[in-house]
Amino acid sequence: MITVKKFKDILGSCSDDWRLEFRKREHMSSTPDGLNHGYKGMPNFIGVKIQDSFERYDDISGNKIRTIVFIDEYDDVLEGSQEYLLDAIAKDLNDEDYLNFILEVEDYPGKIDHISLDVEAGDKGYLDKFMIIDLEEKFNFNAK
Repeated sequence: MITVKKFKDILGSCSDDWRLEFRKREHMSSTPDGLNHGYKGMPNFIGVKIQDSFERYDDISGNKIRTIVFIDEYDDVLEGSQEYLLDAIAKDLNDEDYLNFILEVEDYPGKIDHISLDVEAGDKGYLDKFMIIDLEEKFNFNAK
């Protein structure tokens, strides 16, 4: 979970006219019989798509916590300008509010897992004014 201010700092680490894109490594099942398996070496970098979002309030501070649920997206990516991504992710939130990023995966038919994601500024292409926002899987909430 990060503050909206920290998310704005990530987006603001480049100029307003840059194109920004969310990317992560594709999710791979931890077992060989899962749906997402079979790669050799490192999995591919892919985009993400917003599947859902919801809000709640922090019991201690009273600040909003917006959870953004992503799914792996192979054909389309979440990208745009700083303004577009701020509007898509953090609209109507204060700098002290929180953003929580989750990946939704179906490792087995009918079994949906939610994996927490870290977000950070990734590679920058100064020549083409392009920055990747990296999403990294932290751990599986439903792991046994």
